[in-house]
Amino acid sequence: MLRIVGVERHIDATQEFILLQNQGTMRLNLRGHGVVSDEVLDVSGAAPGLFFFGEDVFIPSGGYVFLATGPTEARWQRTRDGANIYRTSMQRTQAIWHHFPGTMHVLQVQHSFCEKPAITV
Repeated sequence: MLRIVGVERHIDATQEFILLQNQGTMRLNLRGHGVVSDEVLDVSGAAPGLFFFGEDVFIPSGGYVFLATGPTEARWQRTRDGANIYRTSMQRTQAIWHHFPGTMHVLQVQHSFCEKPAITV
């Protein structure tokens, strides 16, 4: 279960981030999870306050995800206290969460479906 454990809103995109943690007992695939501002749910068309992870990366139980707003390279890193953290970015040049000061949500993957290729004989 991916949870938001910290948010740093800032007018500068390079200083803004969201920190998430896998608080479940199993590793989870980051792909398909999303972060959304509550204001986006109230106002249709406010796409900047919505982000979905596209990386096919597994986050271990207790592992962290550091989602920066500004451009950066996606990579695994160790924190000073030895925790694993996956650093990724929205690749935006302007601050996002600074403009959405309210409640934020993590959208979890509920189900995935993939058609099997047709077998030809």
